[in-house]
Amino acid sequence: MTDRDVLNLITTASKEFGLKCKKFGGALAVEIVRDALIAEGFNVSRRDVYIKGIPIEIDLLIARQGVTPDRGILFYKDEVLVALEIKSRGTFGEASIRSIAGNFSAIREASKGIHCIYLTISERKSYKFRATKGNINAPVYTLFWHSGPEDNLKLESTGDWDRFIAELRQIKNGG
Repeated sequence: MTDRDVLNLITTASKEFGLKCKKFGGALAVEIVRDALIAEGFNVSRRDVYIKGIPIEIDLLIARQGVTPDRGILFYKDEVLVALEIKSRGTFGEASIRSIAGNFSAIREASKGIHCIYLTISERKSYKFRATKGNINAPVYTLFWHSGPEDNLKLESTGDWDRFIAELRQIKNGG
């Protein structure tokens, strides 16, 4: 699957929903990314899961092969390779950045072996509060830069999807 495939699936499903709803768009982005990662061979959690001892809801986890979570949502620290924060249209201000950075810090404090990664489908390149490696202290992948008015967004691929998948493969293979 390519970044454009991911975007087209999200766009089509959003249009079928028929209403503008940020919560739906965010949930949809997570589900479509989840499906794409499963197709790439990763052991991906369902949406909104937890790691034992860490009181943070996590969008998606990539677990070691063969791991099955308790009750479908609870993983143990040594079972988790990657914690993913996924956004459809980027962050929403400084508080959002602080929250993501704080959550990633808490996850890393609890287990040095868990990689934290932020992925957004699209973001404005010039947005003052967009996530960066520097402000959330984790890798950041943005699939598309968007610009223009809401009813006629222009989307420019960054090439990050392939880099994102490559990093996940490297982590999965012990690198």
